[in-house]
Amino acid sequence: MSTPLADVLQISALVVALALVHRPLGDYMAAVYSSRKHLRVERLIYRCVGADPNAETRWTAYLRAVLAFSLVGVLFLDGSMVQADGRDVGSSLIGQTWNDANGDPDPRWFQPRPSNSGYDPTATGSGQLGASDPTLRASVEETRAAVAAFNDVPESAVPADAVTGSGSALDPHISPAYAEIQVARVAAANGWSPTTRRAATSASSATSGSMCWS
Repeated sequence: MSTPLADVLQISALVVALALVHRPLGDYMAAVYSSRKHLRVERLIYRCVGADPNAETRWTAYLRAVLAFSLVGVLFLDGSMVQADGRDVGSSLIGQTWNDANGDPDPRWFQPRPSNSGYDPTATGSGQLGASDPTLRASVEETRAAVAAFNDVPESAVPADAVTGSGSALDPHISPAYAEIQVARVAAANGWSPTTRRAATSASSATSGSMCWS
């Protein structure tokens, strides 16, 4: 199936899905905003948080909600910090580049997937280019060739996450396949023994999901 046809089918499927759910979803939303009746699960949530669903919400309640949400966010992000030698060096939730003094990829480290923002946490988001966009396709092919040359593997061995960024542009995880093609290069650059190299290879292939090397 060609990429433009796949794009059309995907958009068509979305339009059909919206057409099917717009009436029941609209009825539900109208009931939520206009009715004083509440589902059992809603009443349970109200009881747990001590909220009166029929009372006017004062500005003080909004302020408490904003402060509580911000506090939870700060605690969550702080809990993701990675430390080395007693200082914060990064976050387990945010990737980073591993470059040498010249700004080129450092062969001593497992390289992350491409990032539209350069892993800047204040500039999240993808490039918003469709799969059939010629600029994106050219960039993917260029990146594929660079990754293959950097790791001394054929271009056919380069997995998708090595040439495409995540939706947030911050995802620190790489696939076992991408880790696998980097093991030999990292081992040589760091002078790893055969035992250490086998352990790294085993770790990369034993994980069925994503791996965090950043």
